[in-house]
Amino acid sequence: MGILRPRSIPVLLGVGFAAVGVPLMAALGLAAYQVGELAHQSRAAVHQAVRVVQGSRLLREELTSMERAARQHRVLGDPGLLAAYREARARLREAADGLARALPAAERERLLGPLLAEEAALSRAVLAGGPGPDEAALARRFADLHARAAALLEAGHRLVDRETAALTAAAEDTRRLLFLLAVSLVPLSLASAGVFGWLILRPLRALERAIHRLGEGGFEAPVAVEGPEDIRRLGERLEWLRRRQLELEAAKARFLGHLSHELKTPLATVREAGELLHDEVVGPLNPRQAEIVEILRASSRELQRAIENLLGFATADPRRLVLRREPVALDALVRAVVANHKPVLLGRGIEVEAALEPVRVTGDPERLRAAVDNLVSNAVKFSPRGGTIRIGLAADTARGRAVLEVADSGPGIPPEERERVFDPFYQGGARAEGYVVKGSGLGLSIVRECAEAHGGSVAVLDSERGARLRLELPLAAAGGAREAAPTGEARCAG
Repeated sequence: MGILRPRSIPVLLGVGFAAVGVPLMAALGLAAYQVGELAHQSRAAVHQAVRVVQGSRLLREELTSMERAARQHRVLGDPGLLAAYREARARLREAADGLARALPAAERERLLGPLLAEEAALSRAVLAGGPGPDEAALARRFADLHARAAALLEAGHRLVDRETAALTAAAEDTRRLLFLLAVSLVPLSLASAGVFGWLILRPLRALERAIHRLGEGGFEAPVAVEGPEDIRRLGERLEWLRRRQLELEAAKARFLGHLSHELKTPLATVREAGELLHDEVVGPLNPRQAEIVEILRASSRELQRAIENLLGFATADPRRLVLRREPVALDALVRAVVANHKPVLLGRGIEVEAALEPVRVTGDPERLRAAVDNLVSNAVKFSPRGGTIRIGLAADTARGRAVLEVADSGPGIPPEERERVFDPFYQGGARAEGYVVKGSGLGLSIVRECAEAHGGSVAVLDSERGARLRLELPLAAAGGAREAAPTGEARCAG
């Protein structure tokens, strides 16, 4: 198993923590060792310096005691003073032994050795019996010993200064070492954390993108997620889900295609019968019969339109259909669509208030007609008897857009449904005032697909009553002629 391709996210996290934590722990261990060594050196240096200074002072004190006892013995001749001399000399030798262990070898040979040799010679003269050295010689020789002891004390002070300087240098070296460790390890730790964070987040983000793409309906591209084994397994499950969704989409398209074809055959018979009655082939009609026949013809046209929407949606090529683009008088197209709905409008007593400016766009006339027809059909379906439909068309030259608004006096579209109403097959629940309108759920989806295919948009706007939808399309270029070849593509069913 490679470090960059671990079996799971927990293993990758463990490796990442180890990569970040081990250098830090090593640095902390080294820092603790250096600080411990520095503390040990400082304790040893302080102890040595204290022993040298204390030994030197004790040496001077015992020399003073020995000098006092020697001088008094020379004057008084008391044997007890020699015993005091011997005791002071024993203490001096004991202090000299401790001082010899504390002094560096060079200082011991240069200062302590001559002092002890001189003291031994003097003590032999004092303790040999007889008068011994005279007063002047005794004073001179003890003065020389005191000078040597003072030199030892001065050496002890110098030793303290040297050890202090050495400790200061060691502390500075330790500080520099810790600083270098911090300067080198902090970027290293951040880089390690960044690398392993990227290794962890990269497959998760790929997984997130795949889920988002599937949620948006992008089932064409295979799902391939690299990374730890558990993340790859999730990617494989998503790929299975994508293939399953494609199978379901194909099954749904086949079902809708079969259903649409099955419905179109009897519908053609119904429409033909309606036309025969309207043309009075079977005999003249009275006004009441003519009204019923007109309702039959209008309803059959509505049913045919719904079946064509279903068939068009079922057979639409996912790679998108090629549009036939040419200049279109959108105001004339809207009037033609409203005229096609006139029988239903008259039958239900619905008024249409239209304010249409002359507007020209470039697009596929049939597909633009389908978009406008579905907008008007939606308004007719949801308008109550005796209601009003308001249609406005204007050119927004500042933005280069044609703006078509269709508003009805029905129950309206709740805010939470304003985005979902453009999804295929989505239908809202029970409406206010007892309206429960059933349909294929494709009308507004077709409007949106046609609008986006032409570079436009459709949206639900706020309205005091009813639903208000706005369709925007790019205006035709001034003096634009019909294009010689298709230039746009859309998954737009007419």
